[in-house]
Amino acid sequence: MFPPNRTARYSVAGHGNTFSMARKDVGERVSPPSTAPYLWGLRVAVLLHAALLGLQFVTAGQLVAGNPGVLPLHTTGALMTNASGFIQIAAAALLWRPGHGPPMPTVVSGTTILLSLLQTHLGSQDMLALHVPTAMAIVVLVMWTLTWSWTRPVRGTAG
Repeated sequence: MFPPNRTARYSVAGHGNTFSMARKDVGERVSPPSTAPYLWGLRVAVLLHAALLGLQFVTAGQLVAGNPGVLPLHTTGALMTNASGFIQIAAAALLWRPGHGPPMPTVVSGTTILLSLLQTHLGSQDMLALHVPTAMAIVVLVMWTLTWSWTRPVRGTAG
C-alpha cells in the first residue's frame, strides 16, 4: 500500500498509460462536488427567460387589443426570448455536466427551446390558433424550471 493522501501511479493493462489517483483513508468522508456556481447560473438564466416571457405577454396583449404598432417589439422580444432560452439550456447542461446535477432541467430546457423555435415560426406565419397554446406550454416549462431551480438547496460552496 501507500501512505494516506499520497498519490499512486497505476497502469492500464497492456497500454502502458498511467494515471494518478489520490487515496483517501478508509472512513474519511468525501464531500460531493459543489453545485453552487452551476445552480446559480441556472437560476439567473431562467429568471431572465421568465422576465422576457413576461414582456412577450405584454406585447402580445397589445397586439390582441388591436395595436399593430407593437409588432416590431414583439418580434424583437421573440428573438431575445429565444436567445435567453439557449442561455438557459447551456446553464442547465452545465449543472448536469460538469456540475453533477440531475438531467431533468436540461431535458425540460431543451424541450422549451424547441417549442420556442416552433412558436416563433407559427407566429411569423400568423398561425395564432397554434401560436398561443404553444406559448402556454412554454410558460409552464419555464415556470417549472424556475420553481425547481429556486427550491433546490445549494450543495457545497461556491469557492
